[in-house]
Amino acid sequence: MTFSNPPVRSKLEMLMGSNVVRLTDRRYMLKLMARIRQDYENRQQSRIEERKKNELMRTKMMILNRLIPVQEAPVEIRRYPLFQLYLYCDAIIEEKRKKRSPKQIKIAQSLYRNLYPHTETEEKLGTEETEVYMKRVHVNGSPELVPLTAEELAEVKREEEAESDIVNGYMLTQEEYDRLHYETAAIKDLREAQNVEDMYARAHEILGILYSYVDDGKYKKPLKEESSASSPEGQEHVDEPETAQSTTQD
Repeated sequence: MTFSNPPVRSKLEMLMGSNVVRLTDRRYMLKLMARIRQDYENRQQSRIEERKKNELMRTKMMILNRLIPVQEAPVEIRRYPLFQLYLYCDAIIEEKRKKRSPKQIKIAQSLYRNLYPHTETEEKLGTEETEVYMKRVHVNGSPELVPLTAEELAEVKREEEAESDIVNGYMLTQEEYDRLHYETAAIKDLREAQNVEDMYARAHEILGILYSYVDDGKYKKPLKEESSASSPEGQEHVDEPETAQSTTQD
């Protein structure tokens, strides 16, 4: 049995103090089960503590090598005297850096516009404020100008943005797009196929006989009769042998 193995016997002696097993004794087996569970939990806890210790040492080495700042270290690491010295030195360096950096004076918005006028922006703002889109409609037989609705105004804005993108080279025109993504009428018909047979038939018109259907015998390749050309005078006429490719029938 398994209890006779040397590792198991030594484990029993460590847990129960004896290598004698009483399988029919319920109390003995319950006690053995409890001690096995307790031993497993103790080993698991020791592994967790070992991993925590290794992770702590890895973090310390990363801080010492300046791979991560001390400010991002855990609290228990920042309490070490060496890392406290790091924090103190970093605070002194940051304070001196702030003293060396020039102070930025905040200028009021109105004063900023007076000091740094931007004619293009002001003209654009003025144009946007005064620009109103109108359309011509006929009311009682006489044409009148009325402002566009919100939907019509949004459509006009989209068209203007598209035209601006085309002029700046950010977008292709419809003719250029159609030329780059050109599809023949046969390809368009193939995309509109509704079943497999129709799709294979239209693909046959484009590519010829598909090899998968030739093997299945669903399509037969027609035999091409080659007519021999008449030979000119003074030359022998050599008949070329006609070859016919037979299709495999199921």
